[in-house]
Amino acid sequence: MSVFWPFLRRLGRYRGLLGIAISAALVDAACAFGGFATLTWIIDQLFRSGVTVQDLLVEKLDRPVVRGWLGDPEPWIRDLVPAGRFAGFAFTLGIILVFALIGSVARYVHHMFAVTAVLRTVARIRLSVFHRLVHVPHELQLREGASEMISRVSRDCSALASGLELVTAKTLRQILVGVAVLGLALIFDWRLTLLFLLGVPVVAVLIRKFGKQIRRFTRRALRHNARMLGVLQEALQNHQIVKLFQGEGYERRRFNGILQGLLKQELRGQRFRALSPVAVELLGIAGISGISLVAAWYVFGAEERATSLLKVLGCLAMSASTLRPLASLNNRLQNAIAAADRVQEMLDMPTEGDGRRPPALAAHASSVAFDRVTYRYPGQQQPAVSEVSLEVPFGSTVAIVGPNGSGKSTLISLLPRLLEPESGRVLVDGTDVATVSRRSLRRQIAAVSQHAPLFGGTIADNIAYGRPGATREQVIAAAEAAHAHEFVRELAHGYDTVLAEGGEGLSGGQKQRIALARAMVREPRIFLLDEATSQVDAASEAKIAEALKAFRAGRTTFTIAHRLSTVIDADTIVVMQAGRVVAQGRHEELLATSELYHALAEHQLVGPGDGRSPAPARETQS
Repeated sequence: MSVFWPFLRRLGRYRGLLGIAISAALVDAACAFGGFATLTWIIDQLFRSGVTVQDLLVEKLDRPVVRGWLGDPEPWIRDLVPAGRFAGFAFTLGIILVFALIGSVARYVHHMFAVTAVLRTVARIRLSVFHRLVHVPHELQLREGASEMISRVSRDCSALASGLELVTAKTLRQILVGVAVLGLALIFDWRLTLLFLLGVPVVAVLIRKFGKQIRRFTRRALRHNARMLGVLQEALQNHQIVKLFQGEGYERRRFNGILQGLLKQELRGQRFRALSPVAVELLGIAGISGISLVAAWYVFGAEERATSLLKVLGCLAMSASTLRPLASLNNRLQNAIAAADRVQEMLDMPTEGDGRRPPALAAHASSVAFDRVTYRYPGQQQPAVSEVSLEVPFGSTVAIVGPNGSGKSTLISLLPRLLEPESGRVLVDGTDVATVSRRSLRRQIAAVSQHAPLFGGTIADNIAYGRPGATREQVIAAAEAAHAHEFVRELAHGYDTVLAEGGEGLSGGQKQRIALARAMVREPRIFLLDEATSQVDAASEAKIAEALKAFRAGRTTFTIAHRLSTVIDADTIVVMQAGRVVAQGRHEELLATSELYHALAEHQLVGPGDGRSPAPARETQS
């Protein structure tokens, strides 16, 4: 429960709304107290022959305290309250209806204002969680998985909202009304009331035991739900692959396996949720039956106590009907506590904080260097990058080639500090990038990957994402440089065309050219290309290559290459294998000196439209 309270305290931001809600709940409880107290007049009428409501009020209000404040109450009671028994009965019902009406209005006000405070608080919690997620280290995001994080933002925050609503909009009202009526029972006969309350501690312990079990199974169910969301996301996002490879059966089995695990945990939790109110009610009936025997012995010894017993039983019955739902509310609250644990774990995740305002990185103008850099992914035995040293002069283009898994992408991810090296340094103009602010570093970098992810919004929005505040002219200029302007202007709404999720409706080449324009509009000093033209046809690739050649002037460019046409004009080609740099040089030089590069050039780097073959150079070497 301790994890839940900090979230409950966040409601204090909306003290005005909560103040109105609590005031309304107090009015509701006061009306319940007044209504039931008025109802006891009827009991007195029934058990005391010849006594009217008017007589009862005179008797009850003829007290020194009342006389001190109001004087003699009898005259105005005689004028206000009907004298007849039936008329007094009708008058009593009228008062009860007035209390019920005021209580109902107060209950509505309490619920609306409490729920408003809860929803606004949860919206802020979701914003805080999202803020944390976009600032967590990239490595942590890779380890946790997107589906797990999405589940916590959506499902867990919703469960937390339900718990906050239970406490503020339901439990608070139930407790206040129950306590008010219980207080009335103590006024009538405190001995009888305390006698009936002997079983409350046992019930409380039982509810607590059930609550712990429910919370445990709820946490497990939430984890299974996150896994289910991940499988669902993968299957739907890769729907085309599922179809082409006839993976429907595999996906069904995979989804069903996780679903069965989720069902198992949910059924275990529901078992305790169903058993809790039954056990509490059975224990309550058994306890009341035993205590009633003692109460009967106490009452039968004096007839005047009979009316007190009826009043106390009536009050306790109403209090129990109000407080009994707290057992099931507690079960639901356990779901929220389990969700609160997971949400708090998210809020406690580390961020990419730079510490005490590190200095900004000056505009890159000299070199980029990797100094004996090593990086190992969490849980992996072998490093993805091992003891890599490399220096690249400003304005030059470096092509990085190597077999799959050789560490190419990992290496360039270390430059913008998406990953932090286990050892060694990454230097820009001789400055260790770990000692400067990430913002100033990344402001000078733009990247284009082969996947070309796009965001919801217009084409212009997606291009301007690389440079917030970019003018329409700058957006169009970047699109022209990336050879995207030609197809964009043919669309019905041009740059204002709203893209579907992930850019659906555009070809792979079109999406990649928009991503390239997004990088170009940024005007970076350092350009990272991960096979940026892999999705375009040969004609478009030739145009983009010319555009990139002009754009690279005055910029340091790293390109991960899979085609010979991409690397042939590079100033330096770096060959990687098993996380290490095994060769570097120009194309012709590497063909003559590197077995691995020759094999790559012969089998991997030759792509559609390259029109080159390394075979002659290999003959020269031999």
